[in-house]
Amino acid sequence: MFQFDTSAPIILFRLGLIILLAVFFNWGMRLVTARLEKQLERKTYDEHQVRRMRTLMHSALSVSGFGIVLMVIAMALSVLEIDITPLLASVGIVGLALSFGAQTLVRDYLGGVLILVEDQFRVGDVIQVGDKSGEVEHLTLRATYLRDMEGKQHIIPNGEIRVISNVTKKWARAVVELTVDFNADFTNAIRALEAATARLQKDEALTKFLIDAPQLAGWVGFKDWGVQMRLTAKTVSGKQWEVASALRKYATVIAS
Repeated sequence: MFQFDTSAPIILFRLGLIILLAVFFNWGMRLVTARLEKQLERKTYDEHQVRRMRTLMHSALSVSGFGIVLMVIAMALSVLEIDITPLLASVGIVGLALSFGAQTLVRDYLGGVLILVEDQFRVGDVIQVGDKSGEVEHLTLRATYLRDMEGKQHIIPNGEIRVISNVTKKWARAVVELTVDFNADFTNAIRALEAATARLQKDEALTKFLIDAPQLAGWVGFKDWGVQMRLTAKTVSGKQWEVASALRKYATVIAS
């Protein structure tokens, strides 16, 4: 069988070559990532999209760096002719023990990767997860940080996110429901609501938020003391509350 020369100079040369190749490969990965980031910034104007892709690339870079370190250690031990079989057995036992405790953490990171890859929501979106809702203030591979209307910050592990309601995905809908007394003149009430929608469409500060003209749904239900009527307007994401507030104000002023 062919025997390798295990003299000190040869060992040092091999170790140096392994380290040099690892450094070169890591440098190449970082260079490719940097160039991809510049191309993204030049080709897209969506800041959130750039941030999402940058997070994915940096995560992939971190994983590859960890893999390179493991490979260097394994190759170095092999060059030094150290039998790593007992070490691998010990590492396997420890890894098995840690895996049971790290299942939740791994699930969180996998959930974060899926959120970014599928673009389920972005920083600045308003979402609801279970009984928690608010604006996405920060997003990492491990957790999502929500800020609710009261200013409370909710930290939700990504592995626990199963059903998401995104209130500001692409477009939204402003919904205003008003109750008209049973004894009121419904013809005049309808005219007042139609006038409110017309006034909204003339408001230059709000028309830029409208995707379609506001719609009067008419009677949608009953309350103890009146008939419930609904106005809706399709808006750009995040502006539905501002449009709904103005629509409610116009309807109230005209009706009075």
